[in-house]
Amino acid sequence: MNILEETMRVLDGGALNQIGQVLGADTETVGKGVTAAVPAILSSLQTQAQSDSNVLLEWLSHNFKGDLLDDITGFLNNPAYTAMNMPNLLGSLFGTNLTSAYDKIGKASGLSAVGVEQLLQMVAPLVLSMLGKTVSEKGLTADAFTTLLGDQLSSIRNNAPGLMGFLERIDANDDGSIVDDVSRLLGNWFGKKSE
Repeated sequence: MNILEETMRVLDGGALNQIGQVLGADTETVGKGVTAAVPAILSSLQTQAQSDSNVLLEWLSHNFKGDLLDDITGFLNNPAYTAMNMPNLLGSLFGTNLTSAYDKIGKASGLSAVGVEQLLQMVAPLVLSMLGKTVSEKGLTADAFTTLLGDQLSSIRNNAPGLMGFLERIDANDDGSIVDDVSRLLGNWFGKKSE
């Protein structure tokens, strides 16, 4: 399973438009935001897994069982859901790097900091639900889960090295390659849709 591709798949069509209406952004900008947000989320999870993969796996398994994936439209129709039910979700994910994450995803996508926050409140639960469902269905151990995260990030890094370097380094500067990488990843997805 490719988490980035799976996220784009479940958000295909109407769901991207729904998010765009909330953010006041067009579908392409939302797509770029998702393309940058998913690897940022995975990278943050990998950092946490390196500190204590057992605690991370327990948190994920307890809070994200995959049921949210059964009604994507309903979830997106209630964008305040995450804020109400898990008010510290983004803080738990990114910790002291939250502001930096907003800035980096914003630069990669063209979204404002407020737009990035709203996007993450919708995309993060989807990504975490996919991971939680995979953990449950495959009975992954903490070590296997850490390997899964590494594999996901390696795949993205191979396709978008500039983007991953930009997202992973707190002090990274925009060297121009991130925009190309985001556009290429998004183009790859839209290309697969037309095949």
